[in-house]
This record gives sequence, structure tokens and C-alpha cells, in this order.
Amino acid sequence: MKRKKIILVGPGKGGIGKTACALYAIPFFDLHMVKYLLLDYDWENTDKSGLQNFDSRARKLNIHSPRAMDEFFDAVDDPEIEIILVDLPAGSGEPVFQWFDELYPEAADLGLDFTLMAVTTNEAGSVQSTLKWASHLQDRVQYVVIRNELSERGSKFEYLTEEPKFQEFEEVFSPGVITMESRPLDLESELRNHAVTLDQVAKGKVKNPFLSKTKNKVRAKIAQNHYLAELETVSQFLLPPSK
Repeated sequence: MKRKKIILVGPGKGGIGKTACALYAIPFFDLHMVKYLLLDYDWENTDKSGLQNFDSRARKLNIHSPRAMDEFFDAVDDPEIEIILVDLPAGSGEPVFQWFDELYPEAADLGLDFTLMAVTTNEAGSVQSTLKWASHLQDRVQYVVIRNELSERGSKFEYLTEEPKFQEFEEVFSPGVITMESRPLDLESELRNHAVTLDQVAKGKVKNPFLSKTKNKVRAKIAQNHYLAELETVSQFLLPPSK
């Protein structure tokens, strides 16, 4: 079996754009020609913001199910898959912690490598959520902190950079830290409303009067290319060990 990279997208606080960060990473894997599988564990998210609603290839799984661990290892069985991208549920981290604690020993024995894409904003609650997850997961995973600007373009992320515990986290775990620039609000709103991605709009695959306009194709391409460039700087955390 090929060694696999398991990328967990969190942490649990809702409204921070973690599904967008997951979706917009998919073209990065395509560029590196790795085979991946998408798992949507955000079971309670049944509206247009769920991963499966944007990409029908994603498997919808229930992390609260007694079979949650079995479902994960069923996904691991495919010998061709090199990356499993897991969009974790919003809300309390406790069910996720329990799920991870149960599967990790066996996963580690199988040689699976874990990375947490920890999405945060310039808001104290999301920063504390990231630190809570790091406190629990410790060195069982690698970390990529994604500073999502949302509507605060050019944010200095004061709540993150000035938090002493985050500075300690950086010293102990040496995470990759990247920024996801804000997208124009009208563009971001239409992406959600129509359950489409930046990549689809940039490539002209969306038949919509607003999203098919040249200016929006260009805006989408600029935003996508910036994020791809950021992801490239932390590729060692995101690609399987053989890459």
C-alpha cells in the first residue's frame, strides 16, 4: 500500500471558511498529479455550504456513527489513493477528538501521516479553537495554519500573532502558516449560492449570468492562484511522503 497523507480540515468553529479552504486546495492536488479522496464528515451541514454540495465526488459520512472509524478505514483501503482530505464537522471538538483518538494508533501502525489544516480568522474564538485542537492532538499531526482574511483584506491577525499561547505553539510544533486572501463579497456570495468553486468559475465552467462575466473569471483566477502559491510554500505538509 502506498503511504498516504490524511489532511484534516478544521478546527470546529463554524463560519470560518474551512470548507472553502478545503475546496480551493483541490486544484493544488491536481497540479501535483496525486490521487485523492474527499470525505465530508460535516454531517449536520446539509445546506449549500457542505463539501459534497460543491464536489459530488465527496463521500458524506457521519462522525457520530458507531461505524465512523470503519468508514474511515474502508476509504484507506484503495491502494491508488495518496491523499484523503477530510472536512471535519463544525461545533464542539469532543466527538472529533474521540474519533481521532480511537483511529490514530491503528492509522499510525499503517504508516498514515496526518496534517491538520487549522483554519483561523482574526477573531479570538477561532484562534482559541485552533489552540484547543493543538493541545489535544499534540505531535500526532503536522500543522498548517490558514489565516483566512474573510472580508478583512490585509488583516494583521492581531488575535493570532499577539497571543502568547500561539507563539508557544509555533515554537513547539513549527507549523506552516499561510494566508487566504479575502474574496470580493459579491463573488464569494454567488459561489456559495450556486455551490461552485473558484476553479470552476476561473475556467469558465459555470453557466451563470454573473459568474460567467469576464471580470469574475479574472477575479476567481487571481484568488485561486494566490491560494495555490500559498499552498506551494507548505507543500511538505500536504503532499504524501513519496512526493
